[in-house]
Amino acid sequence: PGVAAARAAIRWTGSWHTVFVALHPAAAGDLLALPGGGAALAPAFAGRMRAALNRWRLAGRDLAVRAGVYVPLRLRIGLCIGPGHFRSGVLPEVRAALVGRGGVFDLASARFGARLHLSRIIATVAGIPGVSSCVVREFHRYWSLPAGELESGYLQLGLTELARLDAAASRPETGVLVLGLDGEG
Repeated sequence: PGVAAARAAIRWTGSWHTVFVALHPAAAGDLLALPGGGAALAPAFAGRMRAALNRWRLAGRDLAVRAGVYVPLRLRIGLCIGPGHFRSGVLPEVRAALVGRGGVFDLASARFGARLHLSRIIATVAGIPGVSSCVVREFHRYWSLPAGELESGYLQLGLTELARLDAAASRPETGVLVLGLDGEG
């Protein structure tokens, strides 16, 4: 209970095997924000998870429980607003479809090692009433330069990575969303 997603890996650490478990808590309160965009499990939650998993741990193996690696994204989209619609009505709808509850980048539905497809983002934005067209201009990890994500049409996350695009203006380390207008009808 309380876990939205989990990923485990067994690694040799020099003297013995350790089971490393990356967790994505279902409740935001079980995740602590660290400076620079990192995240850690709340101590009480981590203790409960460690105790629950320890029941299944094999003798001779250590157990390490930690938060997954949250990867902030940078997404910049150019929009054309259709005739009879206004930016003040369309832009909040686009933002909510991408980063709101139930949106493409809703943290509650994030999964480890996902492949993020541009086609899903474009289909979501293009399906919003008032959007006549859209062009994705940037799509990559926030802390990195583009690595061909636009050309390939997807961004691949690592086994213990989760995509994050909160689009909070005061916290760019949790992802940046830039919506620009290319034209209005």
